[in-house]
Amino acid sequence: MALELMPSKLQAAKGMPQPSTEERLVEVLRENAFLRQEIHFYRACYESSLTMEDKVYEVSQQLMLAYYFEPDGTVEMNQTAYRLAHDIYAAVDENHAAMVAAEESWMAFWGFPNAHQLRRQPQFI
Repeated sequence: MALELMPSKLQAAKGMPQPSTEERLVEVLRENAFLRQEIHFYRACYESSLTMEDKVYEVSQQLMLAYYFEPDGTVEMNQTAYRLAHDIYAAVDENHAAMVAAEESWMAFWGFPNAHQLRRQPQFI
């Protein structure tokens, strides 16, 4: 149940004076700004996820084709698999960085401190 719909909150709200039209307009504009920022955050996360999904799909297809066309496990195949695995890791890491940036922007808008001070560092070998 939302806090605004609790019986105690509803009862207290009945006794409060109605805000003026100007005060209500300011309140609605502020809420609109908050919602626009939230939409911006989720759009950035969604676009980043789509980009990562495309890259992971592309690289996994290349790995499967390399497996079927070079089944003997040659050095070249191993190097190709390593490069493709590295590409997957890089795509996931780029997605993570984009998500962190979107979240930091969102948190800064709301006035919260930086939530990602202990960021994961890439360690691909």
